[in-house]
Amino acid sequence: MTRRINTLARCMVCGSGTRLIGTKADKRAYVRCESCDTVQLDPVPTSEELKLLYSEEYTAVGYQLPAEILKKVRSPLDRFSLKLLREYCPHGHILEIGPGNGFFMDKLRLSNIECSGLEPSGDYYKLLCEKGLDVKRGFIEDLPEKDWKVSGVYMANVFEHLNDPSEALSCISSVLATDGCIVMSQPTAYLGPYLGRIIQIFTRSPHIPDLGGWLASPYHICLISPRGMQQLCERLGLILIAVYPTPTEGVTGIGRLPRILMDVVNRIGAKVSMRWPLIQSHHFVIGFKART
Repeated sequence: MTRRINTLARCMVCGSGTRLIGTKADKRAYVRCESCDTVQLDPVPTSEELKLLYSEEYTAVGYQLPAEILKKVRSPLDRFSLKLLREYCPHGHILEIGPGNGFFMDKLRLSNIECSGLEPSGDYYKLLCEKGLDVKRGFIEDLPEKDWKVSGVYMANVFEHLNDPSEALSCISSVLATDGCIVMSQPTAYLGPYLGRIIQIFTRSPHIPDLGGWLASPYHICLISPRGMQQLCERLGLILIAVYPTPTEGVTGIGRLPRILMDVVNRIGAKVSMRWPLIQSHHFVIGFKART
């Protein structure tokens, strides 16, 4: 698929122009914002397409690891997320959006943290109910509009699936107490697209690879950059309180030492530049006011 630069979509985060990274077999493309670096799909799936995908189909597409393996590889992410929630949301109720298998909600319950979930997938919703978790089925726009506030909102690997980040973050913040925080983790704008482009060049493929779901169209829509998240928060009257490189997932056993070394390198790199290219995911902490 050949595309001229002036035909590419505007950035869904800041509205700036974009440049092509690579095309996908479904005739979509990944593009990068020339201003804030955010990576997004072009064209963006509609809300109707996404509701169909996540209500019935997502658990069957094969990108999720088997439950027990997933639980193990997500362990570094879950430990770090729990630490941040204890630090930034020490009191009150935690709402997890997109709890999936419910592994993190299990950790919250074991830590005596009151929690509930909002899950769009029918398969996951059934599983969560069977585990006795407090969960409702729905999408972000189904959050209550009035008289329901939580101390913290948590999302892991959800934000990249959304086709309107501004509207989603606005809806999420509407259920947040004035002293509460949103803690979210998601793959972001640098390492995945760089790797995908390198692999495409060396394999001479006409399409950028999925990378195990990292660049899977139409599921991963917006790989936001720290700079893009900062601009998004400012536009919505929110504050990006903190940004952290997410601990590396998916490596256990003998590969644990390289993973630890990579995490150390990324922590140092993140202090040097918001555009440090080796970070695969970020944790963002968002609220209504700065923390001292």
